[in-house]
Amino acid sequence: MSNLVGSQFIFKSILKGQFKKWDDVEKKMLTRDTWDAGYRFVITVETDKGQLDIGEGQLGMILKAFFDKDTCTSNIKNGIVEVKSNGKTGMDIRYFFNNKGYATGNPEAPVQEPEKEVSLDELPDF
Repeated sequence: MSNLVGSQFIFKSILKGQFKKWDDVEKKMLTRDTWDAGYRFVITVETDKGQLDIGEGQLGMILKAFFDKDTCTSNIKNGIVEVKSNGKTGMDIRYFFNNKGYATGNPEAPVQEPEKEVSLDELPDF
């Protein structure tokens, strides 16, 4: 994920979810289909930059970034996701995701109206 900080990716699909844990002795990632102590649930997603492992919280952040309050849905298919971090490294790094719209040609994406300026004269009286 750290190599995506300051750039964007296009979300294509969710491939699978599984439990993973880093083995310090063997220096490799261990995977399981069921939970065991020390393992965390990771979701593998397909993007235009290749496969990416994200945590449940990160997927939640992406879904929240694309949430449409009018329809109470979150369409992330072909969503352009910008990746930022808190600038820290190692265990202290945290990633943040911003909605940058949708890739062109996505028939499933909701139409996003550009924001327009409104003058005080156009506001309704209360």
